[in-house]
Amino acid sequence: MTAACTGSGVLALANNDSLYGWGYNGDGALGNGSTGVATNTVPTTVKLPSGVTVKALTAGRDHVLAIGSDNYYYAWGQGTQGQLGDDSLKSSPVPVKVYGLLQTPPAVPTLTSPANNAVDQATKVTLTWSNAAGLAGYQCQVSTDPTFTTSLIANDSTLTVQADTLTGLGFSTKYYWRVRSYDNGVLGQFSAVDSFTTVMVAPGATVLVSPANNAVNQPAVDTLKCSSATGAAQYHWQVSTNPSFSSFVVNDSTTDTMNVVTGLTASSKYYWQVQAVNPGGASNFAGPDSFTVMALPVTPMIVAPVNGATFQRADTLTLMWHRVSYASGYGVQVSDTVSFSRFIVNDSTADTMLAVTKLNNLQKYYWRVLAYNAGGANAYTSTDSFTTRIAVPTSPGLVFPKLSTMGIPRAVTFQWRPATRAEEYKIQITTNSQAYTSGDSLGYFKNALFDTTVSDTSAQLAVALEPNTIYYWHVGAIDTAGMSGFSTTWEFKTGTGLDAVNEPSGIPETFALLQNYPNLFNPSTAIGYQLSVVSQVSLKIYDILGREVATLVNERQSAGYHSLNFNASRLTSGVYFYRLQAGTFTAVRKMLLMK
Repeated sequence: MTAACTGSGVLALANNDSLYGWGYNGDGALGNGSTGVATNTVPTTVKLPSGVTVKALTAGRDHVLAIGSDNYYYAWGQGTQGQLGDDSLKSSPVPVKVYGLLQTPPAVPTLTSPANNAVDQATKVTLTWSNAAGLAGYQCQVSTDPTFTTSLIANDSTLTVQADTLTGLGFSTKYYWRVRSYDNGVLGQFSAVDSFTTVMVAPGATVLVSPANNAVNQPAVDTLKCSSATGAAQYHWQVSTNPSFSSFVVNDSTTDTMNVVTGLTASSKYYWQVQAVNPGGASNFAGPDSFTVMALPVTPMIVAPVNGATFQRADTLTLMWHRVSYASGYGVQVSDTVSFSRFIVNDSTADTMLAVTKLNNLQKYYWRVLAYNAGGANAYTSTDSFTTRIAVPTSPGLVFPKLSTMGIPRAVTFQWRPATRAEEYKIQITTNSQAYTSGDSLGYFKNALFDTTVSDTSAQLAVALEPNTIYYWHVGAIDTAGMSGFSTTWEFKTGTGLDAVNEPSGIPETFALLQNYPNLFNPSTAIGYQLSVVSQVSLKIYDILGREVATLVNERQSAGYHSLNFNASRLTSGVYFYRLQAGTFTAVRKMLLMK
């Protein structure tokens, strides 16, 4: 009880725990220490002992009984009949302690939820505590002030259960709370003070950044991006194949503003949306936007070597296949087992050919190719096979110019006999008979002046030799297994004329297309040809599939010896053909670009 009345006086307990009295003060019933003033028309303070406040009180006709915060009973007013219980028959205008009577207060509650210093609590929270059963009630105080002297959010003393639900709390605010119990009009001590902090305000909305809405040709592993949202702790991503999002490809959260989505299906359209989230709530979804994954390329077709091919090169073998639309690259696998349980090659390239080196001789290999792009990879081709050759060719025999001959034309045509199993021939020319490469078993010239590869048994250089100069030359034969040792080396000495017949006019008697030099080349090579009459000349370059890749000459030219330089820096490695047409004359030669 927080108020009581004597016969003609009133006493009341204020919020600041002070006790006030007013009205008739007969026998000191107002407890203000005065007996001379019979009536007080304004409240006066009851003079309790220092440090003692009143927890509960009741009153008779001219006396008052109260329970102090120290749990002792106090009485004041008329005491002539022992009403004050202080072992006397005297009245008292101030509270006196009732003799030997001590009130046992209710137990102090233990706060249970939320835990002390809890964070991210909802703005509607239920406070709970534990205590002995059977008490009359509880007082719960909540404040933003840890001393509870100001800013009381709740001060409820009508609670009969061990819980109090608060609503409408502020966002990102720290609150302090305590509880005390009461029973039989006696207030217990307040519990220890706990605190909790409410959640932050719900985040602002994000914006979808990339891919752009309705984007096409997206990769199968796509990175979705959104903008940062104010106050966001996480971003909730949803990706679906239908705009209603009745099912999900992705339904997860990240702390970042991007999400790498894997396992997307080629040629499929996807819808996506994002919302910002924090403990205070979630924003509206941004989107949905859509994007479509790139279509897969078709499976390529193998060109060379053909399936079941034999006598293939073991030193360097070029695998080739057709280019297919929408492919950004090709995966190539070579194995010595048909199940591809182990790999000789497991590589990728943007080109339509791949040079494979250091294969074993007389070995069967299996290979296959797939095409891929950002949308994924298509199936491998069916498995093809090839078998390498075991033996290198025999060494060729030289024919012309003969050993130790003099006056050889500077535009001489070198000739040699065919070598068994040879597919190509390497010719080297030098002016230094001691110019062999140290430790080379095949006998290469070191720093050869001319070093080229041709497919027939003769070669004419695109550039004339120096006059009156001794030269040394030899030829090696090449097949799929590698190269033979070079032939014996012959020497000869040039004369001053370009060819065997002295032609002062410098006009050749016949049309001819010379072998390019050097061959192999990277990226430039010289191509020479001769015209016996004025002609409309066309000189073009073709790839192995017969597609024209360059036009070097397309004009009318005078009779004579012609030479030009071809730069293949924009082409990929491989076999190319160059074709000369001059009037009715047509000739084709092969050259090999290796980068």
